[in-house]
Order: sequence, then structure tokens, then C-alpha cells
Amino acid sequence: DLGNASAADLAGLYNPVAAVVDLYLHVFAGAFGKEITVDAAPPLVAAIDQIWKWSNLTIEKQSLCRLAAMHGTVGLRIVAHDHADKAKRRVYIKPEHPKIIRDAELDDRGNVLAIQLEYDRTSGLADAATTTRIRETITKTDVRIETVKHGIATPREAYPNALGIVPYVLLRHAHIGETWGRNAFYKVREPLDRLNALMSHVDVQIHRHVRAKWLLAAAGAAPQAFDFGDLSLVYVDTRNSTGTPMAQPLIANLDLTGAIAQTRLQLESIED
Repeated sequence: DLGNASAADLAGLYNPVAAVVDLYLHVFAGAFGKEITVDAAPPLVAAIDQIWKWSNLTIEKQSLCRLAAMHGTVGLRIVAHDHADKAKRRVYIKPEHPKIIRDAELDDRGNVLAIQLEYDRTSGLADAATTTRIRETITKTDVRIETVKHGIATPREAYPNALGIVPYVLLRHAHIGETWGRNAFYKVREPLDRLNALMSHVDVQIHRHVRAKWLLAAAGAAPQAFDFGDLSLVYVDTRNSTGTPMAQPLIANLDLTGAIAQTRLQLESIED
């Protein structure tokens, strides 16, 4: 993407993305059920408060806010555990990394009509652990689980969806009317890469100035040895020319002041 500025040794010397993303951890200030409350009828408040507690949402809000700001979208799986004993029934919200979302079908209001997820499921401990690639397809009528190996999906289990809805929500950081939202730093991504390319190249040039290859021109055969430490040397015999002896490093003419000024200009643009 960087064109002529691309190189194998580019470094993320300046990266404000983490600070920007972490800023969104303050979207929900306080604990759910305490500082964060619902203005509704008491039975509804009690029900929602119970879901918040089962979801451990005061802790899980960190991954919820960070994933949305970082990737533009976060998956919210609504998990419903049925049980013959009503006291053991649970409904909770589980934030999920968007990388597991393989595909989604939405209606015109953004509700999920069907979704396909693909993730790794690990069982066992240490050396006895085994990892299986799982593909899960959820529709309003059923749930299908497949095992994926070498790109081939094999049916594993299927059962009716007793809820009658797809218990999954796509939460976008910045909704633009598409399946995937924009992250918190999409506007600055390209100039940020350009700045890091410039800073990396300046560092490389400074390094080359320190460890330069030297050109030495003088009349006579090359000496048997030069003690230049870790520096290398190119020798030119000038006996058949009128030039005077000279020694100079073989390096580009680096305008370090201009490069620093350009870096500061780009940095100010990014910060703005």
C-alpha cells in the first residue's frame, strides 16, 4: 500500500492507535446496575439488571468497547441456557472477536437473519490438548455445527433453534450501512503509515552514516591493511590521473533537518 515508501524494515515508531482505542473504554463509566442504570418499570429493571450480572458486563465492557473501536465491529452473542430448574436458567451477553464471523445475513434494519461463525475449540490440557476448527451456522429455525479440516466441512451436530430468532447482534463502532463498521482510527491509517515509513527511512540513513563504506583515492597501490574497525573501504589508485588524494564516505546526502521538519509536519496533521 505504501508504494515507493515500502520496505522490509518499516517500524511502528509512532502509534497512537492504542491510546485512541483505550479512550473508548470510558463510554460506559461505572458499574452496570450501580452508576449505569435503566429508566424503566421496576420488573424490567430487575430483569435487565439480572442479565447484566449474569453477563459480568462491568468487566466484559472492556472487550466490548475495545473490540468495536479497534476493528469497527464486535459480535454480541446472546447465550440462553435452559434448565429444568428455573433457578439454574441463564441468559447472558458474550462479546466476541469479529474475526470469527464468516458471513452474516441482515434485514433492512440491521437485525441478523442468519450468521455463520468459524472458530477454534480447544479441549484437554498442555500436551494432551487438541484444537478443532468449528463452523457454526445459526438461523431462526436451526443451529448446525460442522468440523472443518483442510478446508472441508463435515457435519457434526444439528438441532432446532428453540428461540425462534438468531441470538446474535453486530455492534458497529461507526455504522455506515454495511455489515462491517469503521474503526476509531480509519481516517488516520494512511498518514500514520506514511509517517512511520518516513521515520524508518531516516533511521536507516542515520545508521548508514554511522557505518558508511569509505572511498579512498590516492596515488599508488592499495595498502596491505586498513584498521577501520567494522567499517569497509573502497580504494582507487589515482597514479594515472591528476586528482589529489581524498577520502569520503559513500552515503546519500541526508538533509536531516528537512527530514525532521517533514516528520513534524506529518505528525501535526495526524494529531489534528
